[in-house]
Amino acid sequence: MAVIISTAAINSYTAGNSFILGLITSAETVGYFSAADKVVKALQGLFGPISQSLYPHINMLAAESKEKALLFIRKSLAWVGSTSLFLSFILWISAAWIVSIILGPKFDASVTPVRWMAFIPFLVGVNNILGIQTMLTFGMQRSFSRIIVLSAVVNFTLYCHYPTLRVLRVLHKRF
Repeated sequence: MAVIISTAAINSYTAGNSFILGLITSAETVGYFSAADKVVKALQGLFGPISQSLYPHINMLAAESKEKALLFIRKSLAWVGSTSLFLSFILWISAAWIVSIILGPKFDASVTPVRWMAFIPFLVGVNNILGIQTMLTFGMQRSFSRIIVLSAVVNFTLYCHYPTLRVLRVLHKRF
C-alpha cells in the first residue's frame, strides 16, 4: 500500500506542475515549461533501465547478506550519483545548444527552465538508490512513502510560493 501511495504522490507532482503553472500563467508559458520538462525527462529516462536492473540484484544480495547488499548499494550510489551529476551539469551548461537542436529556435524561452531543472536527473538518481533500491529492499516502505508524500507537499508549496510566481511572471513578460 505504501508503494501505491508513493507512486500516486510522484505522479501528482510530476504531472501537477504543468497544471498549476497553467492556472497562474499563459498557455504559451506552460508550453515552454512542458518542452523544457520533456528535455530533462529524456535525460532522466536514461537511468530507468539501470534502476530496473539493480533492484532484483540488490534484493538477491540482501537475501544472501545485508552487508553485501549495502556494499553494492554504496558502489551503485557512487556510480549513479557521479554519472547523473556529470550529465546534469552538461545539460545545465549546454541547455541553449540542446534546446536549439531538439526543440528548435522558436523554443529559446525553454532554455531557462531547462537550466532550472537540469539537476533533477541527479536528484532522482540519488533518490532512486537511497529510496527504492535501499529503503524498499530493507522493508522501509512506510518511511519511503512518507518521504515521497512530504516531497510532493514541499514541491507544491514551493511551486506556489510568491518568489516563484514573480520569476514566472518575469519570464512570461519576456515572451
